[in-house]
Amino acid sequence: MNKEAAKSTLLVLSTGCLALYLIFNWRGWVVFSFLLGLIGIFSPWLSEKIHWIWMKLADLLASVVPKIVLTIVFYGVLFPLALISRLFRRDPLMLSDKYESYFIDIHQNPKKEDFTKIW
Repeated sequence: MNKEAAKSTLLVLSTGCLALYLIFNWRGWVVFSFLLGLIGIFSPWLSEKIHWIWMKLADLLASVVPKIVLTIVFYGVLFPLALISRLFRRDPLMLSDKYESYFIDIHQNPKKEDFTKIW
């Protein structure tokens, strides 16, 4: 394992602990940050173990969080929009049996200008 990656992980964790101290004003975060800094400086073996645990936690979160976010987006946004659309529109895709064809005749007489600039 890369020792520099382990040190940078401990630096990030230490900085996160200091940020939590600024938010919650609990001195335990400062002590924990100081301990993480000392581990990063003096114990490469323990630094690599903490880095390995942190990366496993990140892998676990990477497999769980997208499913939760997509579920919230689907049931919180898309499903209600589909219900509202179904309540207030009447067969926009012409899927019912009352239509003989999917063709819609718009009865428009084309002009010369319509063919000069198609796009």
